[in-house]
Amino acid sequence: MSDRENAGRVVVTGLGVVSPNGCGLETYAEALQGGVSGIRHFPLLEELKFGCTVGGIPEGVGEISEAYFPPDELLAMNSSHRFGCIAAVDAWTDAGLERPDGADDRVYWEAGAIIGTGIGGLDTAGEKLVPFVDAGRTRRLGSTMVEQVMGSGVSARLAGLLSLGKQG
Repeated sequence: MSDRENAGRVVVTGLGVVSPNGCGLETYAEALQGGVSGIRHFPLLEELKFGCTVGGIPEGVGEISEAYFPPDELLAMNSSHRFGCIAAVDAWTDAGLERPDGADDRVYWEAGAIIGTGIGGLDTAGEKLVPFVDAGRTRRLGSTMVEQVMGSGVSARLAGLLSLGKQG
């Protein structure tokens, strides 16, 4: 095969899942095979008079996050970061790769991340941005606000966590 024919190929070597019906490959597979749905009713949506009161939010992500990431990283992560980074770290380790430990200055120059999202950080906008703007406290938004709301925020966070070097 020529280089041009290989240029569009990707090899998936590891898998990771954070889903409303299971976090982790084994739990997710069991849910799929058992016909378990992650969609449920949210009374809060009903109280807020939303037209749709069902949805799917992964459960147990807080505990998993605390096991995966140091406290300083968690402070800079919103829920979309946690969902994406947990799944990506699982895929990384499922592929047989070691997680960098922070003291290691190695960079994986040929590794990158492509993570799709419809919108990143909506929880950050609602919980932090709107109240601060309403209170006229825009100078106190913090340095992680932009990363938490930008569409590529999860990829950026993951690149730092796994020392990924492939950019662009």
